[in-house]
Amino acid sequence: MQERAHEMLRDHTTLHVGGPAGRFLLVDDADELVRAVREADASSDPVLVLGGGSNLLVGDDGFPGVVVHPHASRIERLATPGPDDRHEVLVRCGAGTPWDEFVAFAVEQGLSGVEALSGIPGLIGSACMQNIGAYGQEMGSSLVYARLYDRATREVKTVRADSLQLGYRNSLLRDSLEEPSLACERWFPSPRWVVLDATFGLRDDPRTVVEHPQLAHALGVSVGDEGLAADVRREVLAVRGSKAMLADDGTTVGAVEHDRWSSGSFFTNPLLAYPDAERLPPEAPRYPALGGVKTSAAWLIEHAGFSRGFGVHGTASRATLSTRHTLAITNRGDATAADLIELARTVRDGVHATFSITLTPETVLVGTRLDDVAGA
Repeated sequence: MQERAHEMLRDHTTLHVGGPAGRFLLVDDADELVRAVREADASSDPVLVLGGGSNLLVGDDGFPGVVVHPHASRIERLATPGPDDRHEVLVRCGAGTPWDEFVAFAVEQGLSGVEALSGIPGLIGSACMQNIGAYGQEMGSSLVYARLYDRATREVKTVRADSLQLGYRNSLLRDSLEEPSLACERWFPSPRWVVLDATFGLRDDPRTVVEHPQLAHALGVSVGDEGLAADVRREVLAVRGSKAMLADDGTTVGAVEHDRWSSGSFFTNPLLAYPDAERLPPEAPRYPALGGVKTSAAWLIEHAGFSRGFGVHGTASRATLSTRHTLAITNRGDATAADLIELARTVRDGVHATFSITLTPETVLVGTRLDDVAGA
């Protein structure tokens, strides 16, 4: 375990904002991660378990507690077969493993099941909490087991994926940040359950079913047809790159691409009750979802009058919507967290005023907030 002094959290988030950490600990393995969190909890210090910082907006004053950052990558193909016909090969990843490194490993091994999730930034631990998804796949469809540290019982336990209540960009882990019945004030800004490692079940087959229309078109197949996982990965990376939805890894040649200085999709796609969905304009996107109808946050933003590149202060704005994708809020180089919050609040309130729908941040806010819910 290594402690760094005077560490600025802007250096650890894809938005490139965030003030100083009270303490900043780099941990190399699961044992060190448990020890760091357990000791901080015993001292009643707030804990931020920091992954890739790709879904995080930290306030300008920083975080006064203990920041614990697992950074060691570990991927292991297990000899044990999967528990059912859908999961023929098990692959275990440490919490500090970059998600896309795992996807690349799977594709290179001739495995399929996560290839459409290529290019998503962040680490394995945060991917489990968020139940990341894209282009017809979700992380939860491949997750079999997760090994967790329970901060309430101070125990390490292995649980099946079906006990994590995985849903759209949500899980039992994330709910413990927000759900009063789980005493979230005790755990925030990290969940009650900290991911130590995760085991995924993948098909031992380089072919995959193409579920997304955009990918099917790019690959020259129909939705439901098979394609090679490697081809799907290539096309997903190309599409994400065209939307500047790949993290800026510091290797960009020439001018910095500030559209990459974002936290990805800042807001989730709203899940509406059927009566609320009926009040949408006829041309608004609608997708069947458990318990209601999902619509597109990007569509709502655009039709509320916010175009790509919009900034609250026009050309002088230090924070704007991405010039390629209205769902991403971006730092144009010298934005503060306050600048980003001002933009997010303006967009949220504008959508509410137009459609009576309040957008909910997908990005986790630490040391800052969007204030009271619009219309409350």
